Amino acid sequence: MYTKQEIILSSFREGKSQRAIAKDLQISRKTVKKYIQGHELLLQSLESNEAAQVTNLSLKPFYNMTEPRPKIKLTFEVQEIIDEMLSKNKEKLDGGLRKQMMKKKDIHEALLHKGFDIGYATVCNYIRFKENQQTTKEAFIGRWFTKICVLRWQSLWDDMKKSRPLRYLICVLITVLLIVSLIVVVVTRRGICSG
Repeated sequence: MYTKQEIILSSFREGKSQRAIAKDLQISRKTVKKYIQGHELLLQSLESNEAAQVTNLSLKPFYNMTEPRPKIKLTFEVQEIIDEMLSKNKEKLDGGLRKQMMKKKDIHEALLHKGFDIGYATVCNYIRFKENQQTTKEAFIGRWFTKICVLRWQSLWDDMKKSRPLRYLICVLITVLLIVSLIVVVVTRRGICSG
């Protein structure tokens, strides 16, 4: 692994060219040029050369990440095509045709056939971003039952024998309410009634 010190010392002490340093250390010529020019600017700005060398050689390299790097391959046109394929996949899934859906690999191959030069990882990252953007978080709803909700049919039969029709009626009403509330929960979770 190269260091900033190796690049600067190779250039100033050994007198190597930027191309030779890049070839020896197997790094980009742009990186070599950036380090050497930075060191030369620092030498011009400071009075003593020793202070410049100590300051510049001990600094860690920094990267300007204030602006995100523009996406070259993932253009707006490619995003529209991928979105269209994902919407077709959703239609197929809703229609019960899960096996006919396009996988990420199929979407990538379709883009290559259309003439776009895009990597598989770029397609996967974009699809993952879209899936995370569209999904909503599910909330856990705890279920608890009190003793009044537990129905013992044997005790109901015994109550009917002992002629307690009021208690029997209350238990039947509770059972009906529980069944209706469970149906409402199932229907809303599956999205059958969207309202």
